[in-house]
Amino acid sequence: MLIADIMQKNVLTVLPGMNVVELDALLMGHHISGAPVCSEEGMVVGMVSKTDVIRCLSEEFVQLDRPISEVLVRDIMTPKIVAVDIDDDVVTVARTMLNLHVHRVVVYDADQLVGIVSSFDMLRVVVEFKG
Repeated sequence: MLIADIMQKNVLTVLPGMNVVELDALLMGHHISGAPVCSEEGMVVGMVSKTDVIRCLSEEFVQLDRPISEVLVRDIMTPKIVAVDIDDDVVTVARTMLNLHVHRVVVYDADQLVGIVSSFDMLRVVVEFKG
């Protein structure tokens, strides 16, 4: 089975300049736990998750002496992304996710972002396979 068979094709992306309050509402409104962060030019520059939002409420960010509405996605995102190819098999991607301890990867076809796969997508495959 290829990653193309299980990836989410409608990828919601966010901009680095979006504030955390807007990000939280967007993630909750779309019932997702994270999203790629793209530059104005459409290049993926990071990944952001609900966990990042929660972390920004921690002591370290509270000490910034600014309202939470002024904390931006670029302040909390993980700049390292894990990308896989649309033709990669599911097992290889699952191993990559496990080895790198990531919950989501972006999927590329050549240099074009075409999808995203989360750990929930992987779990769905296991459940469907085991029936």
